[in-house]
Order: sequence, then C-alpha cells, then structure tokens
Amino acid sequence: MACGSGAGGGASRGYMRDTTPPSATIKERGQMNGAPTEIVLLVLQFLEEEGFRDAARELQRSSAAFCDLQHVGELIAAGQLDSCDRYLSGFTNPSENPNSLKIFFEIRKQKYLEALEARQFTRAVELLRGELRAFQDAATDTYAELCTLTSLDDFRQNEKLAGCGTLSEMRALLRSEVLRLAESNPALRGRIVFPPIAPSALRTLLSSAAAAPGSHLAAPTKHASPNVPHDAAFHPYASTTSAQQGAGTSGRRPPSAL
Repeated sequence: MACGSGAGGGASRGYMRDTTPPSATIKERGQMNGAPTEIVLLVLQFLEEEGFRDAARELQRSSAAFCDLQHVGELIAAGQLDSCDRYLSGFTNPSENPNSLKIFFEIRKQKYLEALEARQFTRAVELLRGELRAFQDAATDTYAELCTLTSLDDFRQNEKLAGCGTLSEMRALLRSEVLRLAESNPALRGRIVFPPIAPSALRTLLSSAAAAPGSHLAAPTKHASPNVPHDAAFHPYASTTSAQQGAGTSGRRPPSAL
C-alpha cells in the first residue's frame, strides 16, 4: 500500500501504448471512432481557439472523442481530484480493464489520504464506505489497511506509507502514475493524441459552405452585429423578414393564420 501503488499494481504491463499515429488526419480519426467524431473534433478545436476551455472539457468528457491528458495532469497537481475522477469517467470506468481499475483506485485513495491529512474524518469515512468500497474485492488487503488509518494521528505512521512526502509530492507521484497508465490504457487508445487540423477549420468550413452556389448560409463573422439575431448565419431570410416586420409595423395586426 505504498504511495503510488495499490489495486492491480502490475496489471498495466503488456498493454500497448496508443497506436494511433500522431499524423492521423481528422477523417481517419472519424473512421476509427465513428462518423460524429469528425464534427466533435472540429468543434473542440473551435472552442479552444475561442477560449471556451470549460465547454471544451465538458464536450471532451461527454463525447469521449478526445482525452486531454495535460488537463488530467493539471487537475491532479491542483488537488482537484473529484473533477479529475469525473472527467476520466467519461472515457472509461474501473471495471473496464486493469489499467482503468488502478487509475480510479489511485485517484480515490489520494482523496482519502488528503481527507485524513486535513483531519476531515467524516469525508474520509464517506470515501471508505462509498468510492473506495467498490475496490474491496479487487484489493481486499489494501482496503482493510486503509480502514485502519482513521485511528492514526498521521497516516504516515503506517509502515507502508511512511515514505509519503508532502501533498504536493504525493500529487506529483500520482500524476506520473495516472498518465503512465492512461497512455497504455486500451480504453483510451486513439483518444489521447489530437489529430492535426488546420487553424480555424470549422470557421473555414462554414465560410466555404456559405460561398457555395445556392447556399442559404450567411458567411460567419468574428463579431456579429448587435442588431442581428444570434442565429442569423443559419436563418438569413428569417432574420431579414423579422427585421422588416419589426420596422414600422407597430399597431398593425398580424396576418390571420391560415
């Protein structure tokens, strides 16, 4: 039960790293992960370019199209372990394979140790009875040892945890271990390397569609007019009609419905 080890300690051996070539095109990614992935990746790039990072992370998690390991590492380093747990749960779960089992166990064990460090014993017990109980069968002895830590003034009094350093040092070890396991996790294969996409690809695609003969799309602009409805790019005629109806028609009765 040393820091950085626990359930399924050696289970990750033998798994291959992500075999998706870094140069794989977005079309190839779509073929590997399903047709909608192409569109999702374009939207993800757009959100990142426009600075909507929270929206990008939520779309990554809900679509499972791309797992940002840099984001995972940042969450662990900042001690945002609940957020890290939730983010990764969009891509895999503890029962999917040994790598995933160990990833979630290590994150939740760190939550437990940090609760003990902060003297938050109620939360520590809740974690034991809730999130960590799911690993009782896979790591019976380790779970039993974790249960004994609530009676110690410092969990480092446990011989196996005596080498644990500060919380920052523990998080650094956890970050390294989680990223290593993620890179070799078959559930994340094809999802941890973002494909090369030309800058502003979605905006360019929409502009090309708008310029096509017979298109009903208005060319997207960086800054829309405040007097034009937000969906005007997709309903240009409706916008024009609305604007005309709104000008000088006060007092008129609307035409009778057919």
